[in-house]
Amino acid sequence: MSNKNSSIKEQIVRSKLGSFGFSHDLSNNKINSLSGGEKARLLFAFMCINSPHLLLLDEPTNHLDIDAREALVLALNNYHGAIIIVSHDPNMVERVADQLWIVKDGKCQNYDGNLDDYKEFTIKSRKEQKKALKKTKNINTNNVSKKIKYLNSQAVLKLEKKIELLENQKKELENLMSTKELYSKNSNDIKQINEKYNKIVSDLEIAENTWFNSKNI
Repeated sequence: MSNKNSSIKEQIVRSKLGSFGFSHDLSNNKINSLSGGEKARLLFAFMCINSPHLLLLDEPTNHLDIDAREALVLALNNYHGAIIIVSHDPNMVERVADQLWIVKDGKCQNYDGNLDDYKEFTIKSRKEQKKALKKTKNINTNNVSKKIKYLNSQAVLKLEKKIELLENQKKELENLMSTKELYSKNSNDIKQINEKYNKIVSDLEIAENTWFNSKNI
């Protein structure tokens, strides 16, 4: 009896292995001698051996070779339970899934269209995002330009006040230098007044040139 049960169990196991692409000879190999793709297929076979009602697969085709992908697709299509697949592999999704759910912005919603519809939806969404980003960039650029213009106008006003102050100081010194009182002072005082006057004239020339250039930007 026990031998008969063991034989039946072995038949079930070999049948399951066969559905995942393991031939009779390959199924007799030790696990250590299997390739990476074959080991992945074997793990999927282990998951399905007891026929669970639900399989949750996260990117199942990652690191699988072509044969392993094909075997997995065939096995999942022959599976009678429910399967939830999280995948970026369009070929896998198209051949296995019969219902699409889109995970985006922290939400998971049912999608009524097929993969071609979803591709068009994705392209359209990306175009809208780029358009919105460009619009935001233009608004930010305009705001920066306005800010620069405001700062420039403030700088011009400050410069005009400086020019007015220098002109008044220059005029005061010129009035002083035109009187006889200047020559009643000692030589050091006269020298300091001349140096101060020359500096004011120089500063005024620089300020006026800066103001003129700012008005022509």
